[in-house]
Amino acid sequence: NETSTGCRRALSLQIQRNGFTPGDYIAHKDDCVDCVYFLVRGHVKIKINGNLIGILGKGDTFGEKWWPTTVTGKANADIQAMTYVEIETLTHDSLREIFIKFPDYWEVWEKNWK
Repeated sequence: NETSTGCRRALSLQIQRNGFTPGDYIAHKDDCVDCVYFLVRGHVKIKINGNLIGILGKGDTFGEKWWPTTVTGKANADIQAMTYVEIETLTHDSLREIFIKFPDYWEVWEKNWK
């Protein structure tokens, strides 16, 4: 495993789980995005101007990827639940705190997001 037990424990305390039902919007285009979304269960569709551009499923991620040198942004698409969905979120502030406490985790994060 690439992270320490302490880092994994700190991450687990910061991650929040949310549930959505079919048809619920998780994010609308131009919403402020201040977290990374991890799709745990279900499927979501990505739409721009009403046009379907993709479908995500278990194990996929979306949202602002967050780099310490980048200003957080806005959603560039609508994200809508197609099925019952469980999503874990990690806010940028929480992620920044993890990187401060566990600087070695930055390398793991950067490698997994490339």
